[in-house]
Amino acid sequence: MSEREYWMRVISDFYLIGEEDLFFLNDLIGLVSYDENDNFLDKSSEKRIDHAIFLANYLLSTGDFEAGVTVASSAKGVGYVKFDGDIKIYFDLIRKDVRANGLDDFETGFRYWISKIKGRRMNSIPPVSLRDLFEN
Repeated sequence: MSEREYWMRVISDFYLIGEEDLFFLNDLIGLVSYDENDNFLDKSSEKRIDHAIFLANYLLSTGDFEAGVTVASSAKGVGYVKFDGDIKIYFDLIRKDVRANGLDDFETGFRYWISKIKGRRMNSIPPVSLRDLFEN
């Protein structure tokens, strides 16, 4: 399949499988780090986090997704809390965490997430600029 088809399928899949799922930072980094055949794309760590944030920002900008953080909870072990602040601050927190702990840090990767707002559907074709996220 062509690269165009692949990147559009990736975006569409957020709507199809996102009804119940959280998409963690690790998921987003993985999507922009490997091609359709699971070959590693030759990107620096900085470019990988930039691309993951660009992807998250696009999805959040549609109004169909919300951002959140995973928090420790003594009663449940883990809780998922919607982030209600400025999205720029959210992305700044991610970058700061990645600088301090590394791109592949397990806790950093699961601390930040996006989730589809129930019932939302993809109403427009994603911009072609997203294609670059899934290439070297």
